Amino acid sequence: PDIERIEKEQRYVPDSKMIGVDALVAGSVTEFGRSVSGKKAFLSSTKVQAAKAKVDIRLIDVRTGLSFFSAIGAGEAITESGEIAGFGSRAEYDATLNDRAIAAAISDVIDKLISKLNERPWKTDILEIQDGLIYISGGKKQGLRQGDILKVFEAGDTVSSKQSGFNIALPPKQVATIQVFNFFGDNETNEGSVCKLMEGNIDKANLSKLFITEDNK
Repeated sequence: PDIERIEKEQRYVPDSKMIGVDALVAGSVTEFGRSVSGKKAFLSSTKVQAAKAKVDIRLIDVRTGLSFFSAIGAGEAITESGEIAGFGSRAEYDATLNDRAIAAAISDVIDKLISKLNERPWKTDILEIQDGLIYISGGKKQGLRQGDILKVFEAGDTVSSKQSGFNIALPPKQVATIQVFNFFGDNETNEGSVCKLMEGNIDKANLSKLFITEDNK
């Protein structure tokens, strides 16, 4: 909802660049309810307020508009108070229960979301090749270590399917194997790795079609 404000501010910053995303997270509260229960005895009473919520989220591919994953999370929040012979706490309407129940539902569904995203294979791109060294995006904060072996692939052509209407990428072709031996950068946005060519050949003029994945042998 703030995209227009961001774009307006960026007009005054000549070197600003919007960074795209692979997927959008969309969702809504699909179920919500509150209940009040309690017990009364001769000298004592208890009051229990409970709120329950369910949220539904979807992951949407921004390139196709296709929703490729959905999950539901449920959460509950409870407040209990009691009195004995006039002593104790007396709870009024607890408005915070609503937020706590929804937060619990979101926490429940986030685990499922992260698990799904972790299934997607890691890959990165080649930034530059200079003096026989290969500079790639990603470093220690993305789990890379010195000595890691990585595969370099050339992306297959993208063709349109007459059956589904979606664009389909043909299988990629491995062109080289590289090894990580050093790192540069100091945060998630500018870190990278320095690699050496182990096998194969990398065409510098074809970098836009190349990508790198882990060697899972």
